[in-house]
Amino acid sequence: MKIKQLTISDAQELQEISIETFTNTYGSQSAMNDLNQYLKESYSIKKLKKEIENTNSSFYIFYDDNNEKMAYLKLNIDSAQSEDDFENALEIERIYIQKQHQKKGLGRQMFSLAIKKAYELNKKQIWLGV
Repeated sequence: MKIKQLTISDAQELQEISIETFTNTYGSQSAMNDLNQYLKESYSIKKLKKEIENTNSSFYIFYDDNNEKMAYLKLNIDSAQSEDDFENALEIERIYIQKQHQKKGLGRQMFSLAIKKAYELNKKQIWLGV
């Protein structure tokens, strides 16, 4: 397995896995027009580049041995957190795993990376933004 921290040049790759995993997770719960509008607004290249450029956010893609994207993770600290209630904390804002890679322990590895980053940044707590 390979883990890659994303840069601005990876926006297209982030867009692809974001749309695919969100659609697989929530697509059956939404009207097609609503889903398409959400995906267009939330995962535009312009918006994703802005998120990647935010120094208080970090994205990671997890790849298998065949370089297939398995999952991605978005972490936020400080002003990038989606709520103001958590001081000195790290937020897990997005944690998505491709359907075919679920139930293989990948979520645990993603959470371990979040813990490692929180420790490196001297954060006292981790929380999941939903």
